[in-house]
Amino acid sequence: MAELCANEGGWLVTRIPTAVAVSRGTRLALNSSGLVAAAAIGVRGDYIAATDMAASEPGAVFPMQQGIKVTAIASEAIAVADVVYSAASGLCSKTSGGGAIVVGVAVQAAAVSGDLFEVQLENPV
Repeated sequence: MAELCANEGGWLVTRIPTAVAVSRGTRLALNSSGLVAAAAIGVRGDYIAATDMAASEPGAVFPMQQGIKVTAIASEAIAVADVVYSAASGLCSKTSGGGAIVVGVAVQAAAVSGDLFEVQLENPV
């Protein structure tokens, strides 16, 4: 997967501990204890995991507000140019509804659930 998001290295990456183990590309939300965990469907999230992260250990994350291209995990097949929404368990979907929030636009396709794909984050107003 080295071909995914070659530009990630040029952007601000921070390290933050996670409450539970998460995979690269998971949308993460900061909780009241100062840890991150997989974001719920109705939560855009604060970060995207840049790498796999072990529970209670700091890991590299990309802030969602940068409006950059990042690797995310799909919850279903997604085509290039599909609007990408939040989905359960920190995943991303092309399906709106159920409280889903716009995350960005797909710039690389995902064939099935669990695939890593690229999304251009939409910087919220």
